[in-house]
This record gives sequence, C-alpha cells and structure tokens, in this order.
Amino acid sequence: MVVGILFAAGCGNDSTSTSNAIVGTPSAVGSTGAPTVSPVGDPGEDNTKLDDTALKARIQAAGTGISTVRAVGDIRSSHPNTRIGFDLRYDHRRKNYVGSMTYGEHRLDLRRVGPDLYLKATGNYWTASGRLADPNAAALLHDKYVRIKVNNSRFEDVTETAEYGNVATVVSDWKSDTQRRSEESLGGTRTIVVAVPNGDDGNESRLYVPATGNPVPVRLTDPEYGTIDWSDLGKPVDVTAPPAADTVDLPPLAAETRPRTH
Repeated sequence: MVVGILFAAGCGNDSTSTSNAIVGTPSAVGSTGAPTVSPVGDPGEDNTKLDDTALKARIQAAGTGISTVRAVGDIRSSHPNTRIGFDLRYDHRRKNYVGSMTYGEHRLDLRRVGPDLYLKATGNYWTASGRLADPNAAALLHDKYVRIKVNNSRFEDVTETAEYGNVATVVSDWKSDTQRRSEESLGGTRTIVVAVPNGDDGNESRLYVPATGNPVPVRLTDPEYGTIDWSDLGKPVDVTAPPAADTVDLPPLAAETRPRTH
C-alpha cells in the first residue's frame, strides 16, 4: 500500500510500539561529529538551519514523542482501483485510536482500545470480505461493533492501514537518498519539504515539516499512493470501548482460500 516512500515503515500486526523506531537519535547524531540537537526545539527555532543529519534526528524524535494527533488519509490500496480513506485520532501513549475508514464503498467505524479493535460496518461489508465461516452471520454483525484482537492476521488490511496514520511509524526508517526541495506554505504554515525519488520515472514522495518549532510532519504525499495530513497535535483524544449492547464477539472465520476483496 502506501509508505513505500520517503520512509520504509515497518507495519506489522501491532507496530505502534516505538521501541526500535528511532534510527538516528540526537545523541547518536552527536557521536558522529554532527551537532547534538534538542528533540523538538524551541517554538521559534528555525529548523531550516539544521543540516540534513540533525534535521532527520529532530523529525524522528518529534514524531515519536507526540501524545495525540489526527491523521486524515486518502490513499490507494495494492488492489487496483480501490481507494482507502481514513480519519483517525490517535492516543499514542495508550496505543488507542478512534475514527473511520473507507474501503471503496464500505465505511468502517473503528475504535482501538489496547489489544482490542472494535469494528462497525454493514452486513454487506462482512459478506464482501469473505471472512466469515457462516455467510448468514453477516446479518448479525450489521451495524454492530465487532470485537477483534489487534494482532489477528485476518484483519491486517485494517490495522496496517490505521498504522499509516501513526507519525512514529512513518518516520521510523529514513531512506538515505532524501533531498530537500523549496519551502512551501501549507495552511499558512511555512514548511521544509523533504523528498525522495521513486525510481527513474521522475516521481517523488514528499514529507512536509514545519520550518520553525516542533517539526512533527504535517503532510506526506506520494503521486502513486496518495496523501496523509496530520493536525490537532496534542489535542485531547478519549477512546473508550463501545457500549456492551452494541458489541458482539467475532464469529468463526472461514479458511482463507481466496484473496480478500480489499
């Protein structure tokens, strides 16, 4: 899917842990002879004055240090002609998120609470997914929150897509051939543009970070895969499990004998 771009994000079943996310920490940068920098800088600090190594370290430290953020994505899946959208608010301290996702014509309402993912969709979604051992069970799941373990491999398409909105994941592994482009203004914010070529076709992916202050990325674009925007940094995010009356457990799944429809 997306994020085969500036950064090779490692999206596993539960990759919100950032224990190995920072490739170059400020202290490591300092040990190589480049100036050691503070993780995020003062509010008015000019990030454009940093060399590439120091800028990389600061962006990674800022991305892994945030507590809450909103991510809005419009991307393409690996399946042709399928658009995926998401609007999710993340509480990174608790590894929770809440919001919605669309797969083509299907809308999913999502709540992650610790190890549990609550997914609400129509019966048509469950029928089209081909996951259920008993297709008639789709009607019982219609507009109910279905409780699923986050590490359930049959739902990687959902959990990995949600992980693309995780800033820490996006900045976890920085490719070596990144280049700076001319600064741009996004919504009145002056940004540094970091790019990497995508092969020999002239296309490139771009990461936009504020030119001053805390360099948490505000946008990621790729001409093939789409766009992710981040906002509402630090705003409260309260994620709770849905009411018991609206929740059902995941019924038995069918053997995975054919590709999923999304």
